[in-house]
Amino acid sequence: LNGQKFIDCDFIDCRFENVSLYESMFIDCRFVRCEILGLETQKSEVRLLKLKQCAVLGVNLSLLQGASLFSSPIDSLTECTLKYCTFMNMDFSGFDFSGNELISSSFAEVQLEKSRFNKCILRGTEFFKCNLKQADFGGASGYNVDVLTCELKGAKFTYPDAVNLLYSLGIELE
Repeated sequence: LNGQKFIDCDFIDCRFENVSLYESMFIDCRFVRCEILGLETQKSEVRLLKLKQCAVLGVNLSLLQGASLFSSPIDSLTECTLKYCTFMNMDFSGFDFSGNELISSSFAEVQLEKSRFNKCILRGTEFFKCNLKQADFGGASGYNVDVLTCELKGAKFTYPDAVNLLYSLGIELE
């Protein structure tokens, strides 16, 4: 898709596989039951997407920010699965990831202060150099948080997954 602008559009039951975006924009669009696989982008921008019951595979969401660093590419996620996705140098402060699956994905240098990951399946998802102050991981499972590089003051974790936080400190429990 070259030079296309999609504003306030609905995409329902769509499949986007190995799509290349060049100088394209998606603003305030809704995706329902869509699959987004292997998206590549150059000079494109995505803002305020609402994703519901979607599968997103292998997408570097950082590249979708475009020139606007003030708005997130994603406005909301509901019952979605994101696998092998990258979030880098982004601001998701206060974002509600609750109830979604983020599998084998990575968050690096992301602002996640006061974000919510309640009951998320985060199998193999890593957090490195992130601001997780007052983030809520209640009922979340499978996450790997680098406690030496992430800011964690006031963050909430639940047992038994919270025990994994000790492993990065070299602490073993018996």
